Amino acid sequence: MDDGDVDDVGQTVELTNSDSSSVGASRRRRQALIVVGAAIASAAVGIGIGSRLKSPSDAANARKPPPASLITVPVERRTLTSSLTVAGEIAFDQPTPVHLQGAVGESAGQNQVITRLPAIGTPINEGDVLLEVSGRPVFALQGTLPVFRSLEPGSKGPDVAQLETSLERLGFSPGTVDELYDNGTEQALDALYEAKGYASEGPSQDQRKQLHDSRQAFADAEEAVRKAENELRTGGSTVTPSQLLGARQAVDKAQQAVPAAQTAADQANQLAVSNVASATSLRDAAKLARDAAKTIADAAALPGAINPGTSAPYTPIEIGQLQTTQSEREKDLIEAEKSINLALNDQVNAKNDGLRQISDTQDALDLARAELTDLQKPQDTAPLQAAVDQAQKAKDAAGADLLTIEAAVGTKVPAGEIVFLPTLPTNVTNISAAIGATVSDPLLTVSSTQTQITGRVSKTDGSDLTVGSKVTVEIPDAGAETTGTLSQIGSPNPTAPDPNNPNPAPTDSSRLQIVITPDDPAKLRDFVGFTARIHITVKSTEGDVLAVPVAALSVGPDGASRVEVVRSGLDSGKVGSATDGSQPTTEMVTVEVGLAAQGYSEIKPTGGSLQAGDRVVIGVEDTSTADTVGAGRDTSGDTVSTDAPSDSAATDSAVAPDVVSTDAPAVTAGNAAG
Repeated sequence: MDDGDVDDVGQTVELTNSDSSSVGASRRRRQALIVVGAAIASAAVGIGIGSRLKSPSDAANARKPPPASLITVPVERRTLTSSLTVAGEIAFDQPTPVHLQGAVGESAGQNQVITRLPAIGTPINEGDVLLEVSGRPVFALQGTLPVFRSLEPGSKGPDVAQLETSLERLGFSPGTVDELYDNGTEQALDALYEAKGYASEGPSQDQRKQLHDSRQAFADAEEAVRKAENELRTGGSTVTPSQLLGARQAVDKAQQAVPAAQTAADQANQLAVSNVASATSLRDAAKLARDAAKTIADAAALPGAINPGTSAPYTPIEIGQLQTTQSEREKDLIEAEKSINLALNDQVNAKNDGLRQISDTQDALDLARAELTDLQKPQDTAPLQAAVDQAQKAKDAAGADLLTIEAAVGTKVPAGEIVFLPTLPTNVTNISAAIGATVSDPLLTVSSTQTQITGRVSKTDGSDLTVGSKVTVEIPDAGAETTGTLSQIGSPNPTAPDPNNPNPAPTDSSRLQIVITPDDPAKLRDFVGFTARIHITVKSTEGDVLAVPVAALSVGPDGASRVEVVRSGLDSGKVGSATDGSQPTTEMVTVEVGLAAQGYSEIKPTGGSLQAGDRVVIGVEDTSTADTVGAGRDTSGDTVSTDAPSDSAATDSAVAPDVVSTDAPAVTAGNAAG
C-alpha cells in the first residue's frame, strides 16, 4: 500500500468517528417515518372500511335514482322542403291504339284479312298507309272526330269537313272545304288513292244498275219531248194542196183495198176448203187400207188359218209381216188425220186472216177519211201543247232523279279505310295484330317518340301539386335517374281523346293522373314500360327558417303550440343536468308553426325570444336505466309529441300504392305536434 492509499483510509475512518452522533440521529428519523407511514396506512384502511359501513338512512338515500337528464337539440336555420313520391310508369307520349270502325271496301270481299303491317318504330305521316286489309289500304289522317260511317257523294257533316281538311293539307284540293261530299271531294280522294298506288272504291253493282236505269229513263223522257214538240209543229201548220191531195189519194187507195181484201179472203178460204176435202179423201183411203190390213192380219192369226198364196198354214214370219203391214197402215191413217187437222186449221186461219185483212183495210180507209177530214178543218194545237208540257215535266223529273243518283254514285270511302289520329307525325310503338290474321282490336299503337312518365295520386295530394314543378325520376330496376317537369294534373288519361275509340272504359274518378315530361325524353326510350319513382316537391320555405324537430313541439292548455327552451344550467352536450345535480332552467316559448317536412317544423316565436343555437327539449333520459322517457317532458297541461327523432331529418314513410312516400303533414296551432 502506498502512502496515498494510507492517507485516504485514515481520513475516512477519521470522519466516521467524528460524525457518530449524526448517524444516530438519522436512524432515529427513519424509524419515526416508518411509524408515521404505518399510521397513515392504518388510517386509510380504516377509512375504506368505514366507507362501506352506512346507517339505514344513508342506505335508503343511496337507492334514490339520480336526477333525469334532458334530451335537447339546437334550434336550426334550414330550408324545409315537403315532397311526394309517386309510383309511375315510363311510356311513349300520346299513345293512341288504332281501331278500324268498319270494314274495308267491297272489292276486298267478306273475309277481312291483314295483308301488310308496319314495323315497330316506323314513322307515320299524314296520308301514309298504316296497314293493308285484304289488299286495301288503311290511311292515317289527322283529326279528332272518330270515323263513324262510310262516306260517299252526297254525304254531309263535320266528318266530311275533317276529311276535306286533311286532303287540302296533303295537296289534293277538294275545292271548297265544307261539310258536303261533292265532285271536288271525289276527285281529291281519287288522286290520293292513285298517288299511293291503289284504286278508290267505286259504286256497287246495285248503284251501277240504278244509275243505268235512271239514265235510260232520262233518255226516254227526252225522246218523248222531241216527239211531242214535232207533233205540235206539224199539227199546227197550214195544210198544203199536195198534203190534201195525198190524203184524198190515200182515201181512194184505202177504198180500193177493202174489196181487194175481201176477194183475197174469199180465195184463201176456198183454197183451204179444197185442201180440207183432199185431206179427207186421203184419210178415208188410209182408213180403208188400215181396216183391210187389220182384217187379213187378224184372220192369219187364227189357229189353222191357210195362206191362200201358199195353200199352207201361215208361218210366224208371214203373220209378222202381215202385222207389220197393219202397223204401217195405222201410221198412214194417223198422218192422214194430221193432214186433215192441219187443213182445218189452215181453213180457220185463212178465214180469220181474211177477216183481219178486211178489217185492217176498213180501218185504214176510216183513218184515211179521218185524216182527210182533219186536213180539211182548222187544227186545235192545245192538246199537242199540253202533251209537250207533260213530256217536259217528265223529262225534268227524270233529270233531277239522274242528278241525285249521279251525285250519290261515285268514289266511296269505307269506314275501315281511314283512321283519324289526334297527332301526326307519329310512330308505331306496338303491334297487336299479325299478317294473315283477321281484323281484331286494337291492331297497333302509335305514339310520339318522346317519352313521358305517368302516375296517379289521390285528389287530396293532387290539390297540393302545381303544374310546372320540377321533379326527380328514379328508375330502380335500371339504377338510373333523371329530372323532369310536372306537365299535367287531371282525370285519368288527360291526353287528347282517342278518335278511334269513342267509348273508352270508365276510369277511377277518385284519383288523379299526373304526367311528367322528362328534361331529356330520349334518355328514357330504352326504359319504356319500366316502373319509376317520381319525387315531387310539394312545398318549400323561402330560404332558411328557424326549425326544430317535430318532437320538440307541444300544445298547451290554451291550444297554442310551444317549445321548451333551456335557458341555463346545462353543463355540456345535448343530454345532461346541471353540474351540481340540479335540473337546467327551461322556459316555454309559444310559437307559430309553419311548414313541416323532413321531420322538422318551421317555427316563429310569438311569446318569448328564440334564435338559432338555442337548445329545445325533445325528451328526458333516465341515466339510471339509460332509457329515454317519452319524447318530451310531460308538463302540466301539455300535449306532448310521442315522436323522438334524432338531429337528422326523419325518413319518409310508405303510404298508398300509388304514392310511395310523403313527408309529415304541417303542424298547425291547436294540434299536437308529430
